[in-house]
Amino acid sequence: MAVALSGGRAAREGWLLRLDGSRVWAGIEAMALRADGGAEPVGVLWMLRDRSEAQRAEERLRRVLDTDAVGVLFFDADGTLVDANDAFLRMTGYTRDDIESETLSWRRMTAPEWIAESERQMAAFAATGRIGPYETEYLLKDGSRRWMLFAGRDLADGTIAEFCIDVTERRRTEEALRASEERYRTLFDSIDSGFCVVELRFDAPDGRTDYRIMEANPAFYRHTGLSEAILGRWLREALPALEEHWYEIYARIARTGEPERFEQVSAALDRWFDVHAFRIGAPELRRVAVLFNDVSARRAAEARLRELNETLEQQVTERTAERDRMWETSPDLMVVVDFKGYLRRVNPAWTALLGYAPGELVGHHVNEFVLPEDHRETVAAYELAAVGGRPRIVNRYRHKDGSTRWISWFAAPAGNMTYAMGRDVTREKKQDAELAQAQEALRQAQKLEAIGQLTGGIAHDFNNMLQGVAGGLDMARRRMEAGRLQEAATYLDAARDATGRAAGLTRRLLAFARRQRLEPQPLDPDALVRSMTDLLRRTLGPAIALELQLDDGCGFVTCDPNELESALLNLCINARDAMPNGGQLLVATRDRALSAADLAGPFEAAPGEYVEIAVTDTGCGMPPEVLEHALEPFFTTKPLGHGTGLGLSQIYGFVRQSGGALRIESSPGRGTTVRLWLPFSARREHAEAAPADVAAPAQDGGGATILLVDDETGVREPAAARLRDLGYTVVEAPDGPAALRRLDEGLRPDLLVTDVGLPDMDGVRVAEAVQRRLPSLPVLYMTGYATATLPLDAQVVTKPFTMDALTARVRSAIAPVLAGRG
Repeated sequence: MAVALSGGRAAREGWLLRLDGSRVWAGIEAMALRADGGAEPVGVLWMLRDRSEAQRAEERLRRVLDTDAVGVLFFDADGTLVDANDAFLRMTGYTRDDIESETLSWRRMTAPEWIAESERQMAAFAATGRIGPYETEYLLKDGSRRWMLFAGRDLADGTIAEFCIDVTERRRTEEALRASEERYRTLFDSIDSGFCVVELRFDAPDGRTDYRIMEANPAFYRHTGLSEAILGRWLREALPALEEHWYEIYARIARTGEPERFEQVSAALDRWFDVHAFRIGAPELRRVAVLFNDVSARRAAEARLRELNETLEQQVTERTAERDRMWETSPDLMVVVDFKGYLRRVNPAWTALLGYAPGELVGHHVNEFVLPEDHRETVAAYELAAVGGRPRIVNRYRHKDGSTRWISWFAAPAGNMTYAMGRDVTREKKQDAELAQAQEALRQAQKLEAIGQLTGGIAHDFNNMLQGVAGGLDMARRRMEAGRLQEAATYLDAARDATGRAAGLTRRLLAFARRQRLEPQPLDPDALVRSMTDLLRRTLGPAIALELQLDDGCGFVTCDPNELESALLNLCINARDAMPNGGQLLVATRDRALSAADLAGPFEAAPGEYVEIAVTDTGCGMPPEVLEHALEPFFTTKPLGHGTGLGLSQIYGFVRQSGGALRIESSPGRGTTVRLWLPFSARREHAEAAPADVAAPAQDGGGATILLVDDETGVREPAAARLRDLGYTVVEAPDGPAALRRLDEGLRPDLLVTDVGLPDMDGVRVAEAVQRRLPSLPVLYMTGYATATLPLDAQVVTKPFTMDALTARVRSAIAPVLAGRG
């Protein structure tokens, strides 16, 4: 190996040959030697250093860097990727150019939701000099994601080395396994049959076989009557009265591996069981799975049936002579039929009732005389008798003259034959058919009357409201096109007012149908009436004197205060209309103890303590024929356009939905009293005043994200736009599956706002699915007519709503989230 001296020194590495013929990798350094003051060298000093271990270390590092399975990365102290092996580049799709661009960092390559965890790992690294191992999701160059397992350490030169392997398939396998286990657990917990896994031992302290319950589903406890305390305990100690045959059967299955299906009694549990047992797992585990059902009721029924059969046979034997006499003289059909349905003997009544001689019947199948439509039921009857049953059927027989007779049969088996008796019920069937036809005609007439009341009572007012909306919007558009914006705003306000009236009509319909969502709270009825005094006086006018008789010791009630105010206002308006020439109106409250007789009628209220709110007028009163229909929806005595007939029916629905009752007392010339009975809630001294509603302060969205789900674009988009105006980030979804996909894509909202009446997957199911992923996420429901049962503490905004009402509800629902951030 030649070394060229340059400037008096030279160095290089290479192979040297030892005297024994082996080779060694060496570092060689040469230095020229000169005499004092001489310009020319007088010799060369050679210095050799064995570099074999260093070379091997470099080769090992090179093999690690060149591996296909493990990615190797080098980061500087700022987290910028400075180098990586080919395996990592293949895993992620990045190139050396990407590394050299100095823009790749672990933050850029880490999925956003995992950056916080990675930062925690880096914080730990600062203290220990080591990273991981930990798993995180990495973003590949094409935007896709893969799960990576990382571990690394500080190289003490300002560089961090990390090793990574792709564990995506393992994660997917684990997820599939978890899903499979969840499906198994759901099936395990939901099947009606009892199921358990037992473990046996053949070396119990007393030398006998013993077993214990290792796992059991809920049905196991229902079918056995045992409690969960039995789980894991050896049964010879926990249930000493258990019969020996259970130990013998399960021991045999555990030893042989042969499954068994059997029925067995347990006197210790006082039950019969239908059991299917089989060995599971390796034989040395000595485990047996048991699937079973409690068949005690069936076994008892079979025993009773045997007793009945024995009794019947005895009675048949004892009464043969009497039966023969009855056979000849009975006006009812009597027949002996074999278990295949062939007539073996008939009594004379067959000839009298159906016109056939015995020779035309005996030996023939019963269905030759039964109408085809009744063949299946007839066959089922004699098949049931063949297994000991006692069928009762009504079928149709053809008379010899071609007419039809309805026959009601009772049959019972005796020996290998079925004895049956049939009675002609043709007249009764005809009467029943005529009655059913008349009832159906009556129902149809009632339906038509109800439809007529519905259309006549609501169409006029609702069309007027729709016209107000359409006309207001049309004129607003025209004024806006003309640049007259102030006038346009006036017409928009008129359209909004018409919408509010239509919503009020809908609420009254829902109140009557008991479908309106109420927001009950404890309230003092006396205080509520006093707060309405000025409003009532303005509504009644100067010609009507308002008097209050309020019992200050009156109990509190729990109901929706807005609905109670509306009910009282409606009653006072009705009273005003009944006193066109003036009069007196009395509003009184008192406690009442009501009996079942007091509450008789179409109410579900129970006897007990109630608070009565009575409204009495001195008006014209109602005749009996009007009073009879006063609570019916759409019934009104007012002229067309002066009422929908929903006022009293709305009050009636609200009171019933609040657990109370309502009474009307009226007669012509004597005025009317309407009594509202609401369930007593608490005494005044023990009742806590309901907190007053506090208007939510104006605020921006606070950086909060809202997931808004509604299938109606006309509802969803304006609501989203208004919330965005307030600074919220709004992600829209037209249905439940779309909302769940947003979560799968990484969305983590601060509030879910969802319509209840969504297609396929209603809003309650959407909220449940979302909260399984985000358990603490608050939910605000939007509904106009909620058929789904909402949670008791659900936060709800009722459609149609104003944007101010929606934003107030949103602020209230999201406030705890924002407070937690602060």
